[in-house]
Parts: sequence; C-alpha cells; structure tokens
Amino acid sequence: MLPALYALYQTFAFYQQVQGGAMRIPVELETWHFGWPLLAATAVGIVMSWFHQRQRSHFSVPDLTLAICSIAVAGYFLMAYNTNMRMSTGTSFAPIGISFAAVAGTALIMELTRRLAGMALVIIAIVFLAYVFAGPYMPGFLGYPGLSVQRFFSQVYTDAGILGPTTAVSSTYIILFIVFAAFLQAPRSVTTLLTSPSLPQAFPRWARQGVYFCLRPDGYD
Repeated sequence: MLPALYALYQTFAFYQQVQGGAMRIPVELETWHFGWPLLAATAVGIVMSWFHQRQRSHFSVPDLTLAICSIAVAGYFLMAYNTNMRMSTGTSFAPIGISFAAVAGTALIMELTRRLAGMALVIIAIVFLAYVFAGPYMPGFLGYPGLSVQRFFSQVYTDAGILGPTTAVSSTYIILFIVFAAFLQAPRSVTTLLTSPSLPQAFPRWARQGVYFCLRPDGYD
C-alpha cells in the first residue's frame, strides 16, 4: 500500500509543479517516483487479490491498494490533460508518466473485467494488445510496422481509446438499461411499478395486468 500512497502523493506534487508554471514534469520524477511505484503497487495488489479471502465486515487490503492506485491514475491524467501535455499523446514526445499511468489503468480495468465478466474478455483484450506489438512479426496482410510501448500507451487513455465512444455510450445509454434491470430484479419492484397510481391512464387496465403477469417473478401473489 505504501508505494500506492507514494504515487498518489507524487500526483499531488506534480499538480503543484504545474500550478507553479512548470511546462513538463522531469522524466526522473515521473519514472522513479511515480511510474514504477504505481506499477509495483498495482501488480502486487492484483496478485494478492487473487489469494486474499475477503470478508464483508473488514476492508480488503489488496482492494484498498487498487483503489488508491486508481485514484493516482485518474489524478495524474487530470493533471496532465489540463495542460499542453495532452497535445503530445500518441507521439514520441508524450510524457513517460502518461504511459506508466495508462499501463496501470489498463491492468486495473482488466482486473475489474475479470471479476465481473470472467476471463473471456480479458483474454480477448490481451490478444489484441499483443497484436499491437507483434505487428512487425506477423505474416502477409496481418503485418504492420508496430508501435512502441510508450507511444501506444500514451494514446490509450484519450478519446481515441478507452475514453472514446465506448465509454461515452456506456455512460449514457447502456447504464440506463443496467439501472432499469437492477430495479426490476428488486423484490416487488414490478408490482410497485405497474400498480402505482401515477402510472399513465393511457394504458388500459388489462394491458397493465398483462404486463404485470408477464414480468412478475415466480412466487408473487
């Protein structure tokens, strides 16, 4: 947890430097005082979470470490993308800290995906990530010059990557269906919805009763 807290502190220190007029953060600070501690804390937290026995009555130390890492990642991106440094993403001039934060953020997203959806999506994502760097070694039409690790991950957390249309659609449209489905799964939610006095009277009584009998869970009276 200490490396994660140290990386989070460095994010705040970087913000103070930028507010003081610094155009870029020194590479040594981003590498050794932010990047590697963040990656180490993320990797150790993910591995420990695989073997840690969680209890609802206590905080999980690995999960708390991963939460601190995610805050450090988000804080660094907020600091960097509110300056001219955001213009260099996807190029060799991008700050090395963006790549470190993107690697840690990608690992955190994959771990969250593994917990919620299983290993299938994680394996698919790993295959496509591997293709990014294996392009020069692929035969025929599959081959392409490839990208360096720094250049690729400096563009992952932009509107051309994770923060692009996928996140936009998920946070505006898909979330509505998720919330509605969770509401319907709640006990008596369908009964409350379809028998509410505020339900528009444009729907006939037989239509409301028909929908109720189609949607109600087994065992409701």
